[in-house]
Amino acid sequence: ETPEQFEKVRKVVEEMNLDGLVIIGGDDSNTNAAYLAEDFVKHQIACTVIGVPKTIDGDLRSHDIEISFGFDTASKLYSELIGNLGTDILSAKKMWAFVKLMGRSASHLTLECALATQPNMALIGEAIEKEQKTLHQITAEITDLIVERTKGGKTYGLILIPEGIIEFVPEFKRLVQKLNHGEELDGEGKKLYDLLPKAFLTDRDPHGNIQVSKIETERLLINLIQQELEKRKEKASFNPQPFFFGYEGRSVLPTNFDANYCYSLGMVAASGVAHQAQGCMTALSHLHLTPENWVPSLVPIVSLMGFENRKGKRIAVISKALVDLKGSMYKQFLEESIKWRLEDSYLSPGPIQFFGPEELTDVVPLILKMR
Repeated sequence: ETPEQFEKVRKVVEEMNLDGLVIIGGDDSNTNAAYLAEDFVKHQIACTVIGVPKTIDGDLRSHDIEISFGFDTASKLYSELIGNLGTDILSAKKMWAFVKLMGRSASHLTLECALATQPNMALIGEAIEKEQKTLHQITAEITDLIVERTKGGKTYGLILIPEGIIEFVPEFKRLVQKLNHGEELDGEGKKLYDLLPKAFLTDRDPHGNIQVSKIETERLLINLIQQELEKRKEKASFNPQPFFFGYEGRSVLPTNFDANYCYSLGMVAASGVAHQAQGCMTALSHLHLTPENWVPSLVPIVSLMGFENRKGKRIAVISKALVDLKGSMYKQFLEESIKWRLEDSYLSPGPIQFFGPEELTDVVPLILKMR
């Protein structure tokens, strides 16, 4: 971000006499790759900057970038853990599991895991934003589900929550914007602020923004639901247990898909350096097919960029890819999730398989199958 930082990078690159600098990461890392490529051209540095898409959140996508590596591994591990919880819930029949999954700015992981495990409810942030649902409405919908299942003799359930759900709620979005800009809170903002842990006000990310991910949304929802049940005077049995599946999702042996994908991305990155494809990102298409049918390419990073406000300034950054509410994957989720509410439709995918039949070891992510 600063001239001094760019100068340090140039100095290291020249001292090491590098032909290429391969930057592996998400939208922020690859945004930096674009700026470094521009800086190298400006200062005539003979080093090619190549970006590689890596984020388990799945929000680094475009027409050319079908998926980032890590998403398949994380979603399959999370699905295994959720499946285990579903089995436990059906065994004990007395617990409501609230599972928060990683994915601050997009709900791809939650959607993928929901279709793989079939919980009673899965919140999709993008849909909440489109429908302008308030925190109270979300609370009321979950409470309705708890009451309905209790009346049917089911005092248990499974709910999936994306990490960044709270950022999609309209009134919370306004609150965060005001806090980020140091503005005074109005009545609505103060009321919402009082529900939240005060530590998050002082913790800021490198861009100076509130670190929303530190809010334990699953616990916040549980508290609000308990208040709503008391308010309604419902006799619903509610024994909630919060869970957060986080960095363990990217600390596991990679799936066969991700292993093949990473090897191929490395080959494309090396080719990009050899051909001096300055400021490009590695890509492979036809990923729903077997690896020998994948088609490699290099995509200009600037083609993925748009403008955002950072620290009060409009700057060019890679735009995050959100769940497509008109896409076939979300449409299937909407259709199937209706029956998940009251039925015990939980699926247990089991652990990641590395050896054996292809239909078990080389399962393509649903996000690619339904692309």
